[in-house]
This record gives sequence, C-alpha cells and structure tokens, in this order.
Amino acid sequence: MILLLTKALKFTNYDLVEKNIGGSSTKRKHRSPITHVKSIEIPLMLIHGDKDLVVHVDHSRKMYKEMKKYKKNVEYIELKNGSHHMFIEANRLKVLTSFERFLNTHIPVIED
Repeated sequence: MILLLTKALKFTNYDLVEKNIGGSSTKRKHRSPITHVKSIEIPLMLIHGDKDLVVHVDHSRKMYKEMKKYKKNVEYIELKNGSHHMFIEANRLKVLTSFERFLNTHIPVIED
C-alpha cells in the first residue's frame, strides 16, 4: 500500500489515491483487502501481471497466501511478462477465458 501511494506521487492521480486509500498508515491498513480476508465469503479470482509497474505483484501473491491460510475459495493467475494493462494478446485471452470459466462455475447460467 505504501508503495502504491508513494508511486502515485509521480502522477496526477495522487489526490484520488490518497482519498480512496488514505494518507495515514492506519487508514491504509484498515482499507486494505488483506485486512478483511477472514470476512470474505465468496469466491475470489486474483489476476496479476508479474511485470506490473503500477501495483506490485506481491500484493496479489500475499492476498492469495492469506486467502489460502483461511481456507477461502480463491484462484490466482499470474500472467508471465504481464503488465497492469495486459498489452500481451495471449495474456488478454487467458484473462477472458479465465473470467468466463470462473463466472460459469460460480454463477451458472439457468436455462429456461
């Protein structure tokens, strides 16, 4: 979280990041999803590029580890050479097919 806020200093979205995440470490910790893992009751899919320069991949790796620790229903996909913006076509395809499978598994279509 601190890394995200620090990196945001370089961009025009600093005020937005500070507003949504918080300027103090206490607010950031309270708003961090990893703080609330115990209360998550729905399946979660995490997708992250290993070369993401906007949000470091460790955030998703730590979230996945914490979800597994509490035996939560979680799936983690790490995209090789993936950026924050999914420039690589193979990664986009993997994400979209993974979304489709995940949603069909957890929100099945009811046929009339």
